[in-house]
Amino acid sequence: MVLAEGVEATEFQELSEKYMISGVPDTVINDSAGRVVGAVPEQNMLAELMRALGK
Repeated sequence: MVLAEGVEATEFQELSEKYMISGVPDTVINDSAGRVVGAVPEQNMLAELMRALGK
């Protein structure tokens, strides 16, 4: 199961600065254990999730 939350980068400047968001989409996984920048195929997103989880 995956829990995802979307945040408007321009409205939440503190979070944008914390995670160094410079563009969207920018997906931060488990407090920076993984990251995907840009629109990527589902397979790439899944691979990064698995890498971030150490699987």
